Amino acid sequence: MRRNSGGFCARIATTLDLGKDITNDTPFAPPADGRLTPAQVDALVQVQAVVVRDMGADLSALAERARTLQAARTSSQPPSLPELAAAAREISGLVSRLRTAQAAGVNEAGLSRQEYAFVRKQALLALPLLVDVPAPAGLPSLPGLPLGEAMTPAALATAQYNAELLRPHLPLLQQTLGAAQMLAPGGP
Repeated sequence: MRRNSGGFCARIATTLDLGKDITNDTPFAPPADGRLTPAQVDALVQVQAVVVRDMGADLSALAERARTLQAARTSSQPPSLPELAAAAREISGLVSRLRTAQAAGVNEAGLSRQEYAFVRKQALLALPLLVDVPAPAGLPSLPGLPLGEAMTPAALATAQYNAELLRPHLPLLQQTLGAAQMLAPGGP
């Protein structure tokens, strides 16, 4: 059975607040098999395109700042308290902009909050089948999350199906979903 780094990413997707700016609160009943439809993938791509459009270079800045902080945490000389405070302020502002851009994209795509949460979670479960997702050591904001859970055969089949729907959009999704700093460039 394949070990799944996507379980970690999917938990992040369901842990992060989608913000208050998503206007469609229509209930959504996810399919029992967890498979995405081509229309849902198209809507996800539309949301992610809005994130790239609205965030611009700040999307790369967010990923770079996160990589820098992760490297600092494992270095022999950790950052000073003022450096950590400045980084936290910067990341907080960027994450707020990211949440706003994401909500704008969800609204433009016409998805409900619940449907987008489902689509994003399924995409994050599938992405590790397309790219290498390094297991980040001890994310400070999400302590104690177990990494590398085994997938059931049914969950793996669903993730493989969804991965094939996502494959044509991989360059865009690597910039946005899965927090760009967690997705290694390349992949199959």
